[in-house]
Amino acid sequence: MITLNSLAATESRDFGGQDEQYQSGAELDFLSQLPRALATELIRGSRRVTYARGAIIAQYGEALPGVVVDGLVRAFLTSPDGREMTFKYVRPGDAMGIVASFVDEMPPIGHQALDQTTVLYFDRRRFQRALANDAALVRAIARQLARVVVTSSDTAEELAFGSVRQRVAAHLLRLSSKGEGRGLVARVTQQELADAVGSVRQVVARALGELRAAGLIRTSPGKVVILDEGALDRESCT
Repeated sequence: MITLNSLAATESRDFGGQDEQYQSGAELDFLSQLPRALATELIRGSRRVTYARGAIIAQYGEALPGVVVDGLVRAFLTSPDGREMTFKYVRPGDAMGIVASFVDEMPPIGHQALDQTTVLYFDRRRFQRALANDAALVRAIARQLARVVVTSSDTAEELAFGSVRQRVAAHLLRLSSKGEGRGLVARVTQQELADAVGSVRQVVARALGELRAAGLIRTSPGKVVILDEGALDRESCT
């Protein structure tokens, strides 16, 4: 697996976040699919930017091609009346800003950091040159976009057939990570969950209350502890 620690450190430039040279040893799945020489070429001249929790990273085609180093990003759609719906989560190792290289007009997609998040942005000219000349990069992008298709079909199924309670259960599982104990913890507010599932806070609060009464979760401000992962998975529409 390719790690950024095994490649040259990069320069720093201001992208509106907290810039630093890259020094992490995190494995990046998208880059690990590429030949070492190509991964090195993409990283050369790249920029690392760290965003605070809740920061809007990019929206409406503004995203540069890059890869998430750490943290968590939600990709969301916005309706004309301002409602939001999360259709996928971008995790460490995932590429982002790739679709903009293939379409002239982007849908109303935004990206928001759900935790403190670091993104490594590729130099656009280097990326476009590699895209035009290297089949390995094209294959890696095809795999990434195929995952997006699968994720989008799951989201469409949830919206078409799932109740708010089922959608909340599904998003809690996607957002969760290992807590201080053995269980899974989703660090999310009721409003963030409402934005994720395309509902309003009051309805999401009721769904959380039902899941809590069923013994599947425990809630506290800004945090949901999953008590029964299997039962919550069965409750979801995934």
